[in-house]
Amino acid sequence: MSRLLPLLMVATTVIGPSHSVITSRKECGEVTGDLYQFSAKTLNGSQTMDFEQFRGKQEPGVTSDEIYNGIRYVRPGGGFEPFFTLFKKVDVNGDDEDPIFTFLKSGCEYTDTDYSSSLFYSPLRVGDIHWNFEKFLLDRTGKPFTRYHPSVVGVEPLMEDINLLLSAS
Repeated sequence: MSRLLPLLMVATTVIGPSHSVITSRKECGEVTGDLYQFSAKTLNGSQTMDFEQFRGKQEPGVTSDEIYNGIRYVRPGGGFEPFFTLFKKVDVNGDDEDPIFTFLKSGCEYTDTDYSSSLFYSPLRVGDIHWNFEKFLLDRTGKPFTRYHPSVVGVEPLMEDINLLLSAS
């Protein structure tokens, strides 16, 4: 154990604790255009759908088979067949980043003062989506309104912003 103690102290110094400052939410600034100028391929790849048809509506998304089977057999499971459009998984960061996520990030500051990643994509950029639970709230016109850090979970922390947008005319 005495040999292990200095190693643990070095590991603690190198690895832990981070000194970054996390902001749970960031209001977004002005962007050119809106979400509805983009399109995406359907899960089975048979067609490309323009997002304009979803203006004023919402949509709920690995491989296509895994996503579909996850819905059918796991959550909600029981042979559930979705009667809504599912979209293919896309890259949210790096050289192959989908333009939708370039657009969303362009209007919202990053929610952390430190960005590091053990993910394998490049280039790494400050402002990249940190983790798959990061959220963007858009207003009725398709403009980014707020960006939420992955540590924000549940609907309660978002309710004030959602209600503000719902009450806006």
